[in-house]
Amino acid sequence: MSAFDVATARSSLIRDGFTVIRDAFSARSVEEIVEIHRLLVAALDDPVRPGDRFRMDMGRGLAGAGPARLSQHEIRYASNLAPRLMATEVFVRSQRLVDAIAGPMHFAFDHIIFKPGHSATTTPWHQDIAYRKLGGGAHAGGLARLHLWIPLQDTSLEQGCMEFVPGSHRAGVMPHRPFTRISGTLGREAAVPQAGERVACPIEAGGLTIHTPLTLHYTGANLTPRARGAWIIQFSRFGRMERAIKRGLGIAPRTVLAE
Repeated sequence: MSAFDVATARSSLIRDGFTVIRDAFSARSVEEIVEIHRLLVAALDDPVRPGDRFRMDMGRGLAGAGPARLSQHEIRYASNLAPRLMATEVFVRSQRLVDAIAGPMHFAFDHIIFKPGHSATTTPWHQDIAYRKLGGGAHAGGLARLHLWIPLQDTSLEQGCMEFVPGSHRAGVMPHRPFTRISGTLGREAAVPQAGERVACPIEAGGLTIHTPLTLHYTGANLTPRARGAWIIQFSRFGRMERAIKRGLGIAPRTVLAE
């Protein structure tokens, strides 16, 4: 990125709570993530291997919709399960990107979300801070923590691109109510904003969005026949410590897909 691009991204994050960056990664580097995801899913399908509890369905019960249409698969701690992800061009460039925008940052957490074609499942409006357990809200403000949403294909509004409410990060932590996913895990959702408040961010493969833990955001249903995948990487000034604590507590999984 040029100095102008860095300044623009930083000012957008401070003003709006999110920014959109295009052409950050090569097509080949994005395809590498798609292939690692495919191999990781295959490894998790093997009953001999550990780690399947880190794969779950984010779908929820909706009246009149069958389970197949609600499917939205998530693999949590993807880079713990497949450490080779951290050696990819996408990861390395992502690290450089956040360092340039916000100063020295450390990898904290990642997950891959895969929404099949014609999936009715949405990711409800929420702030990521509502899911924080380790570290609470102590470093949620400013640019001390940044979350990258990296599409694994061109992603339109109809396919479930990211949507944000500009300036919502300045409102503090909003009320969230819990809901139960198909997997049995609890989700969090905030009130739905007015239509005029939300900004959709369709984006091509090779680009990404970045937001803060306090930024209100959402992704819609996939209305197309084509699957939609995204790799979400979280960086924090305290990321190294977070990962060490999770390893010590046995929260993070062991490797499933070896180098």
